[in-house]
Amino acid sequence: MTITQPRLAGGQFTFWDGLPSDAALSHRNPDEVFTATGGEKDGRWFVQSLQTHPAPVQDGAFMRYTLHIGGQPHVNARMSTAAALVPDEVKAEATEKTHELATAGERFTVLSEVDGTVRIDELRGYVNGSSVYGLVKNSRTKGIALDKLNILAVEKGYGKQEKLAAKFDRVASTVPVTEEVTFDGIPDLGEDYSETTEFAAAYLVDGPNFGTAAPGCVFLATDIQAEDGIVNGFLWAPNDTQLFSEFGSQYTDNVHYDEENSRGIKVTKTRLGLKRMGGRIRDFDPAKVDLNTFYGTVPEDRADGYRFIMGQDS
Repeated sequence: MTITQPRLAGGQFTFWDGLPSDAALSHRNPDEVFTATGGEKDGRWFVQSLQTHPAPVQDGAFMRYTLHIGGQPHVNARMSTAAALVPDEVKAEATEKTHELATAGERFTVLSEVDGTVRIDELRGYVNGSSVYGLVKNSRTKGIALDKLNILAVEKGYGKQEKLAAKFDRVASTVPVTEEVTFDGIPDLGEDYSETTEFAAAYLVDGPNFGTAAPGCVFLATDIQAEDGIVNGFLWAPNDTQLFSEFGSQYTDNVHYDEENSRGIKVTKTRLGLKRMGGRIRDFDPAKVDLNTFYGTVPEDRADGYRFIMGQDS
C-alpha cells in the first residue's frame, strides 16, 4: 500500500488529507508527537517534540529548562525523513500558492524545512523587483526570501501554526519511531561475520556517511566488531536518494582523522558514526525480516519500504 503519493481530486493534490488513519507504523509516546513551539512574539514557530524541548519543571522558586542544542540525532532523523516523504508535486503546489499569496501582499503561514530544521513562519507578502519575500510578523523591515525555503505546506492568514504542525506530525507518524542509538543485542561474530543472514537491529539514518544529503535511509545491522567500533550490515536507500542499497559497515561513533589538503596543510576531518547520524528503530522485530527475505524484495518507495522493514508488508 503506497500511502504517501498524492491523489488528485478536482485538479488538487490531496496528500495531506489522504493519509489513512491506520498509517502510523507504531505507537508513539506523548513526548514523541511534534507540535509548534516558541513563536508567540515574532511568528516563527519550530516544529519540535518534548524529546528535544521538554516542558519546564518547577524546582523550588525556579523553573528548570532542559534544551538540546541542535536537537537530538534520533529525533532529527525522524523530522528530515518526514519532510522527505512529502512528494515533490505537493511541495511544488505549496510553493506556487505561497508565491501567489506573497505577490498579492497577503498574510500567510508557511511550513518549511531549512537545513534539517522544520519550522513555521507567519509572514506577509512583499515584492521587491523580481524577488518575492515574506515579511516577518510584527516587522516592517525583516523579511525572508521565499526562494530559500523548502516549502512543504501553506495556509492563508496568520495563526495557522497548529494546523500545519498537525499536518507534519501526521506524516511523521508514518516514519519508524526512533530512540537514541544503542548496540545492545547485536552479536560480535568475529571472523564469522560474513556467515550471518539475520538482522539484529535497524537504524534510521541521514545518509550513509558519503557526504550526500540522503535522509531516511535504514541501516540494518547483522553484527558488530565492538573492539574496532564497527557495525556490519545492509544499507537500504529509498529510490529518491540517488544511492544504491548495498552491504557495508558503519562506525559506531564519530571517527576523527588527519589528512593533508591541496596545499599540504594537515587538517582534521570527521567521519560520522551511527550515534550522530540518526536513531535506533524502536519497534523493529528481527523475527519478521531477515537477509534472505529482504534482499531484492524490499520496496524502493519510501513509505512501502518503511512498512516492509517494520514487518507490515505493502
